[in-house]
Amino acid sequence: MKQSNSRLTHRTRFNAVAAGFADYFQFLPTVSAQQFGPGQAQIYLRGVSDGGDGNFSGTTPSVALYLDDQPVTAIGRNLDVRVYDIARIETLAGPQGSLYGANSQAGALRIVTNKPDASAFAGGIDLGANTVKDGEAGYSAEGFANIPLADHAAIRLVAWHVEDGVWIDVEEDYNAVTNSGARAALGIDLNDAWTAAASVIAQSQQSDGVFADQPGPGGPGQGKVERFFQDNYADAWTQWGLTLTGDLGFADFTFAGSYLDREIDYDIDYSQYAEYSNYIEYNYTCVAYDFSDCTDPRIQYENDSTFERSSIELRLQSKSGNRLRWVAGLFYNDDRHEYFNQWIIPTIPDGNDIPPDRNINARENLYFATNQEREASEFAVFGEVTFDLTDQLSATLGARWFATEDKLTGFVGSRFSCFDPADGNRIGNGTATSANCGGGLGAKIDDFTGKISLSYRVNDDVMVYATYSEGFRPGGVNREPSPLIPQIYQPDFLKNYEVGWKTSFAGGRARFNGAAYVMDWEDLQLTRFDVENFGSFLGLTASTSGADITGIEGDFELRVSESWSWTDDSWNDLFVNGRARQSRYGLLNLSGGVAFADTNLSVYVNNATDENAELTRFSRGGDERIVANRPRSVGLSMRF
Repeated sequence: MKQSNSRLTHRTRFNAVAAGFADYFQFLPTVSAQQFGPGQAQIYLRGVSDGGDGNFSGTTPSVALYLDDQPVTAIGRNLDVRVYDIARIETLAGPQGSLYGANSQAGALRIVTNKPDASAFAGGIDLGANTVKDGEAGYSAEGFANIPLADHAAIRLVAWHVEDGVWIDVEEDYNAVTNSGARAALGIDLNDAWTAAASVIAQSQQSDGVFADQPGPGGPGQGKVERFFQDNYADAWTQWGLTLTGDLGFADFTFAGSYLDREIDYDIDYSQYAEYSNYIEYNYTCVAYDFSDCTDPRIQYENDSTFERSSIELRLQSKSGNRLRWVAGLFYNDDRHEYFNQWIIPTIPDGNDIPPDRNINARENLYFATNQEREASEFAVFGEVTFDLTDQLSATLGARWFATEDKLTGFVGSRFSCFDPADGNRIGNGTATSANCGGGLGAKIDDFTGKISLSYRVNDDVMVYATYSEGFRPGGVNREPSPLIPQIYQPDFLKNYEVGWKTSFAGGRARFNGAAYVMDWEDLQLTRFDVENFGSFLGLTASTSGADITGIEGDFELRVSESWSWTDDSWNDLFVNGRARQSRYGLLNLSGGVAFADTNLSVYVNNATDENAELTRFSRGGDERIVANRPRSVGLSMRF
């Protein structure tokens, strides 16, 4: 496990109340998120946000998300992993560039699954049913089995199927969510020194409707939303992993290789985009662009995305217990995201859609499309050394050299531009480009990040530390340059100056941790659709002068239960014009039960006070929406 010797990792374990991202982030100090629905969340640590809107061609996230040993970070589409048979979730707040690399600019989250255990058989079945206030019932069926195959081998099997109760009643089952998945892991002790493990995880998540309503007198979460087309979302992914660990005598060796294959398809009612301004009415529904008559302004947006990610890490780590401890390694990651976005106007007049000879799939009523492939890779050499200056005082030095490459190919446009193969307006083909389509080639960038830390252990339960650390996001390439924005934008760096403390007491049942920090965000990347300032109708990324972040944080935990969390009010956007204040809220989850023999029977109440919380407030095409939490849910769970 990649973990700094001088800073303790926040590890959180979960009961049956936490099942997905929207649940478990409530229990993680310093973590917040913008949530737009299942599988659609942007994670923030220490409030570090660039105000990004999830544009696939724009900036990447500032927080790295790991599933076991693989980074699975995605723009606006982080994996919504089902939290079942999960060992723990690790939170590392503050820049982690030296060990965790790209996107660990503000920190990293790591979801760690339970591994096979050859010492004994174990198994369990969890069955649950629940009902949502003013909504419908949901249920869950989950199970696991840890099966020793011999004294030196075991397999662990996990499966789940969950259907969430709905509460937005535009129509029956409007915001229904179904999550099905399975996991298998095989562990083998090859001999006394070497161990091999292979795993595969597959999950399919489907949802109908939207999870944001229009604000009104009843507050958020009251189910007020107007749609003209069906909304649906499908997210299916599979991750394969192979790990080899061994004792080389002088150090422990680890090989970790992973491959992630993911496909996302969704349809969204985009009609509000045609409603909110005269500009849209003129250009999309009336006489402009050769429309003979004004037409129905309804628009349907469709997205088909495929993600492929391969990562390999080779790591050497010194033996524990030595005065000098170190870790060194090589890392390679290759990430490919291909996406096809289509804007459909069903009632467009004949002859005004994209002609068949320019239409990528002969789709009728296709007015505008984006078909692009974004490739990104990172190669890095990293290391960290810790030396005990005294029995209580330790110093740590860390560094990472990285080389990234970003490519963008494809095209963007309507029937008047990029779909014609003869006009040369394809992204990345090296020919001249027009303002309608944009161009794109590639960017190769290399740089360094560093870290230095001092830690002092007052006793076995109290530690204080001072740290300077750096994190980064890779640079990239814009779809087209403009008079103000260059083709290539550089990485941005977050430099962190921090002092903090880690304590535990009451036999480890209680802890109190905290930190004070100042962070300098250099060359801050911003992606905006801004014709006046950026000189383009496309979303372009610019490097700005930067930002300063100052904060103090603390968390106290007493392991009685994990039942209540409180979130303060916050701005919904970095940009002053048009932003709104999101209200504070507190969420109370309760559970209790009885156990007899090998059976546990429990009753739980999520959101017991029926709080209407503003999780995310946003505006799409002039139409303000609020993503609210689920109303009070009461459930029964049985575990064998």
